[in-house]
Amino acid sequence: MILVAISGRASLAEIPGTLSSIGLLGILPGDIQGLSELETLDLSYNKGLSGHLPSAIGNLANLTTLILAGCNFNGELPDSIGSLSKLVFLSLHSNGFSGTIPQAIGNLSKLYWLDLSANKLTGNI
Repeated sequence: MILVAISGRASLAEIPGTLSSIGLLGILPGDIQGLSELETLDLSYNKGLSGHLPSAIGNLANLTTLILAGCNFNGELPDSIGSLSKLVFLSLHSNGFSGTIPQAIGNLSKLYWLDLSANKLTGNI
């Protein structure tokens, strides 16, 4: 299942493929937390996606893959990202994220892949 936004409301739907590189516009809504069964979120290379990553992202308890690479997200990464205990793959490269890398990322014990390159992030992991 993948995330589909229709008329400003997000829902799960059976759609083959990915939402990568399809020209999506807008922001990631704070009510994304309602998608509690979501396992994979790949919105990569949609340059029209921007704004801050909402702290509600940390409520997606079943998320194993988060790919937001090549979009125009900005601001600080929320500490809540460290609550994604099932996360295996995290790719946020080539955005406008800034500030300090949240220490909470160190809590992601199942994380196999981490790519934060091409942002304006500082600090250690």
